[in-house]
Amino acid sequence: MAPFRARGELSGFRSFARQMGFGKAALYLYHRPKDLLRLCLEEGGPYQQWRTEQGRRAMLDAALRSPPLHAAEPDRGARIAFLSGSRYWYQTVFCFASLQIHVPFRITPLIFDDGSLDNTVRAAISRVIPWALFTSANDIEVKLDRALPANGFPRLRSRRREYPHLRKLIDIHLGASGWN
Repeated sequence: MAPFRARGELSGFRSFARQMGFGKAALYLYHRPKDLLRLCLEEGGPYQQWRTEQGRRAMLDAALRSPPLHAAEPDRGARIAFLSGSRYWYQTVFCFASLQIHVPFRITPLIFDDGSLDNTVRAAISRVIPWALFTSANDIEVKLDRALPANGFPRLRSRRREYPHLRKLIDIHLGASGWN
């Protein structure tokens, strides 16, 4: 009978801890600082993190100042797909630009919104790559609901939300035909 009493006392303690906000205190005073320290060490320390951030800012500034690309002719229907968003759009621009300047024909970038592309970011991409085609997050959701409805594929849909790298496979290739 003692184990039942202990279990009941433990759930009472958990209830008390939730009411007192110990979970939030543990999160802010222990877990987040521990995770930030681990990340700092994994990334090479504070100086290396600072250098990485300086490089990111320089890349962002360069993307904002980049002149528009001039597409090579002819357009042979070549396409390349990117899943991009507001945090990585400038990397998408540089990745595509470095490909296009080395290919003697036009390649059309198909940019799939990760849910964070706003009009400002779309305009910045379109300024550099005027022929870029965008697929909005809403259009992707419509395709998902049609081809992989949540009630028929609940696990896949939940994993897609939890694990963003699956979106690179699912969102880009869902309903697509030909090479991508």
